[in-house]
Amino acid sequence: MNRERSKLLACLMVAIFAISFIAAGAFAQKKFEGYWEQQTVRKSTLPMQPKEVKENEKTFYKSGKMKMMNLTTGRTTIFRFDKELVWTIDEKKKTYEEMTFAQMQEGMAQAKSEMKKEMKGMSAEERKMMEKMMGKNMGGLSDEEGEFEISVNRSGKKNKILDYNCEQIFLLLNNEPMMEMWVTDKFNLGTEFLEVYQKMGFMKGKLSDEAKKIRGIALLTKMSMNLGMGKMDSESQVTKIVETSVSDNEFEVPGGYSKQKSRMPFGK
Repeated sequence: MNRERSKLLACLMVAIFAISFIAAGAFAQKKFEGYWEQQTVRKSTLPMQPKEVKENEKTFYKSGKMKMMNLTTGRTTIFRFDKELVWTIDEKKKTYEEMTFAQMQEGMAQAKSEMKKEMKGMSAEERKMMEKMMGKNMGGLSDEEGEFEISVNRSGKKNKILDYNCEQIFLLLNNEPMMEMWVTDKFNLGTEFLEVYQKMGFMKGKLSDEAKKIRGIALLTKMSMNLGMGKMDSESQVTKIVETSVSDNEFEVPGGYSKQKSRMPFGK
């Protein structure tokens, strides 16, 4: 298994999961269209990885489409929910890869299969620890196929971020801490992200009644992932959010970019 690509996809999907979860409850106001900018700081103890990385990101969104731009690395990911595919673009090389949701689901299945093979050579104690770690951090990417429950813990703390009233919420997976979010109910992103997760097999568990009540978008997100060989801590804070109409052209691969053969994210 290519652990590096597995780690990168895991981080990406967890980031999207934060958006999907807080948008799970549909509510009255119209869907958000526009963009937001954020800064993400990642600290890592993983081998062969920098101890700290700061990245600036910009995300465009309109119903059926999302574009996540990493302004620091020059890599862009476009999610076309309407076409059920993802484009990964290298702005510097002017190349892109295309992957369907079905291929991503296949990648998840492949990852589980290869994880089972690797775990056969582990001791019972190591295997148990790995199952717990993968189930906690990647929503079921473990040797066990049991369902899990997503619940929340509301601290009652309030704060203002970008002049929006925010509530502190802790996201739990089977009662294990997974993510801290400061959520404003000012914006509505609908339920598309959650539906994609369910299609991909990342959301086989159930949402608690309290979790279903959460509405809005997180302006500050903190999470910690134990990836076996080391730990990664990530903090993302939105620095600007703008409601505006977004052209459909924003969600297309730029002209003149060459298509590369897609690498399965969990492949060898």
